[in-house]
Amino acid sequence: MNAAAPVLRQICASQTNYRLSFVFDTGTVVALVGLGVYYSADATGWEWLSAIASFIAGAFVFTFIEYAMHRWLYHAKKGFASENHHVHHVDPFGPSAMPCPCGSIVTTLLWCLCLPALGKTAASFFIGGMATGYLYYGVLHHLHHHIRVSIVPAGWLKTRWRAHARHHACVDRNFGVTTSLWDHLFGTT
Repeated sequence: MNAAAPVLRQICASQTNYRLSFVFDTGTVVALVGLGVYYSADATGWEWLSAIASFIAGAFVFTFIEYAMHRWLYHAKKGFASENHHVHHVDPFGPSAMPCPCGSIVTTLLWCLCLPALGKTAASFFIGGMATGYLYYGVLHHLHHHIRVSIVPAGWLKTRWRAHARHHACVDRNFGVTTSLWDHLFGTT
């Protein structure tokens, strides 16, 4: 791994990788939600409610994954992810993303793991919800660093901007980018 670390660091800091990650993540959402719609072609009203609930549950589960990875993986004392994330804290305006196919690969594996337990429709919508949460996180995090808070309208979005700015000022606080729910529950606000 040590020999590959410089190459991975270079990929993670690449503008091309950064932009392609949005393409891959958007494609993953479209594919998973498209599969869900395809598998539920003959669905009744209750089945659609179940599909929507699966999607919402997946998006909610993602918020915890986001918090946990940011707090316990990216801010760990040592490790590749924490070293790369430290670079983001040093240069918050520079491109920083895991290699672009990572999110698509992980969501595909999760979808395969969920198939036996949830079935094709619910698994597609559940993992599609998680993938949507991940894409939303990526877009929101990008905007946090590229749009000045002074032009963000008052309300929830401005609160998110300020919480993330506080995280960059005090790295052991405000790990949630999309929500502060887990920060409140774990006492890291």
